[in-house]
Amino acid sequence: MSDFLNRLNKEQKKAAEHIDGALLILAGAGTGKTQTMISRIVYLITQVGISAESILSLTFTNKAAASMQNRAVSMLKEENYEGMMPTLSTFHSFGVWFLNEYSEYLKDYRDVNYQIIEPNQKKEIIEHLVKLNMQSSLQNKSKEDIKEEKQKINDFLKSCIAYIEQCKSALIYDENSLEHKYYLLYENELKIRNYIDFDDLIILPYLILKNNPKLAKEVSLRFNYICVDEYQDTNLAQLKLLKMLCVAHQNIVVVGDDDQSIYSFRYARVENILEFQKDFKNAKIIKLEQNYRSTQNILDTANNLISHNKNRYGKTLFTDNDKGLEIEFLHTYNSVCDEIKRLLKNNVDYEEICILYRANYASNNIEPRLIDKKIAYKVIGTLPFFQKAEIKIVINYLRFLINNDDDILFKKIINTPKRGFGDKKIELLEKYAKEHNISLFAALKENQNIIKNSNSISEFIDIFNIKEQDQNIIFQQKIKNLAIENMYDNPVNRAENITTFFNMLYKECSRSYDKIKLIEFLNNISLQEKIIEEKQSAINLMSIHASKGLEFDYVFLIDCENTKMPPIYADNSEEERRLAYVAITRAKKKFYCQYDEGNPSIYIQQMRINTKAKITKNSSFNVGDRVFHKIFQNGIVIKSSEDKSLVDFDGMLKNISNSFLKLAENDEIYEYDDIKIDYSDI
Repeated sequence: MSDFLNRLNKEQKKAAEHIDGALLILAGAGTGKTQTMISRIVYLITQVGISAESILSLTFTNKAAASMQNRAVSMLKEENYEGMMPTLSTFHSFGVWFLNEYSEYLKDYRDVNYQIIEPNQKKEIIEHLVKLNMQSSLQNKSKEDIKEEKQKINDFLKSCIAYIEQCKSALIYDENSLEHKYYLLYENELKIRNYIDFDDLIILPYLILKNNPKLAKEVSLRFNYICVDEYQDTNLAQLKLLKMLCVAHQNIVVVGDDDQSIYSFRYARVENILEFQKDFKNAKIIKLEQNYRSTQNILDTANNLISHNKNRYGKTLFTDNDKGLEIEFLHTYNSVCDEIKRLLKNNVDYEEICILYRANYASNNIEPRLIDKKIAYKVIGTLPFFQKAEIKIVINYLRFLINNDDDILFKKIINTPKRGFGDKKIELLEKYAKEHNISLFAALKENQNIIKNSNSISEFIDIFNIKEQDQNIIFQQKIKNLAIENMYDNPVNRAENITTFFNMLYKECSRSYDKIKLIEFLNNISLQEKIIEEKQSAINLMSIHASKGLEFDYVFLIDCENTKMPPIYADNSEEERRLAYVAITRAKKKFYCQYDEGNPSIYIQQMRINTKAKITKNSSFNVGDRVFHKIFQNGIVIKSSEDKSLVDFDGMLKNISNSFLKLAENDEIYEYDDIKIDYSDI
């Protein structure tokens, strides 16, 4: 037997040696799924004699495809294979290849010289169509009415973009809606311009194969063996394409993890993996549960949490690694920072530390604490808070407040927002300042000809005319009056960011003017910006979504609190729990969970349940009892008194009279490790 198969565990080897028929490799986090997939491809080519040209492996990102390609090439070389290589590509790259290879079938949809448009171009086309058809509603209206109407148009534009995404990814239509009219206009516009968007790279191959059965059979026989990575992230359009590619056979092997399906907002369907055996005949399932990444303590925490989801195959991760460090629960951002400082002091690499959060805005809370503690960080997937355009403007105003003689800063802010102060006026001012040996700002205050009849310039000068008492309060109000947020898209969010910034400022520098603290605060921001610019070693900050597929020695999940995780707007409690599961399984050596002690997420208890420990029953309900309610079904008792109990029904907390509850049939009782948390506010 070749050496590459000896590197696999029993279940991995079983999957790698699978030849014909549909197979779902249910691969838990850190269980070596990529190694298993590549081993199977190498096995088919070098041990079974399957032609490499008949193997098609699909994944989602160019990075993942390139990684698989490199690893496959390396392993095939080890086996002294020198023939053709299998096709390992992304779904979209395959779509481009297909449309070029079978271009004669494209004529019903596009000309062969089509152009692929970027997502931004797609949005620009939709925006053009919406405004073209709705701008007439702005005629003959007052300024106030025009502003309101523009907001309605912008809201409808967002709705149209979301609807068109739904049509193209989920193939779900509402033909009676106004948005559907714009979907049809958009599709027509693509045909007129001979454009193809990224979704068309899936949809058009599917439609061509569906409408040409002979071609579908030919292509299916050409690719006799189909492999798909991250199957839980496929949408309905991708599933339909895969079915067409399998019309002549059922030789499809997919690898994925239902417990890591977290992209429904992109129209990924966890149903694709849960219903795999319905979609493909006689499909087998092999579970990969041996984890090579994390300690058993981390895996126990993840297993405890995800066991509360009902719509899953069910698997329990285990490892031969050490039991490892206990999971640690922290209650403040400062505690998080102090622990990170301790790790760094003990020579832990910056890059091996990661802070995760449910939503990107959460970084706004932790960033100033990291800056205050002089911990270098980088934000992955979005702009750092202090690099957001509106915040940079406010910072420039603050720096100018400290030093009115800074002519470079003066030029940056004098026309931000616009005050009609162009280059010619700057030249006049510079000449005056040079003649009188004063700063530009001093020259502006003395030069009445420039100030005359200009309310905006007078207001600019007045911004910096503040007494020391309550300076921060007055300065904030003056900045708010500038309405900087209206210079950019999403003005509501921009305004919230500015408010958040000033709240930070109050904490760091007090409500009254403290020049020394303010200078230190701004200097620390400058140092952080330099770290980012020079790509120095820094800890990682990112959303849980952005962390998918990554791993770190030490992982901190912050804001694991009621209304934040899961967020109050969440409509899928199981997916939210999967997000927390993904966060936990990023950790290799230790996992930390931070939350406000007075407002914990239900996930805190679910992480900490000891699923093997029994507790003594009495006549009333105990914490950890599994109970049944005729409407809310099965739940777990979180807190109980003589007449009522607080019960977790799959993420929903309900105070229920005990007379409406009964012990669940399995009568299992779970211990909550004596957690002392006040739930009175829930």
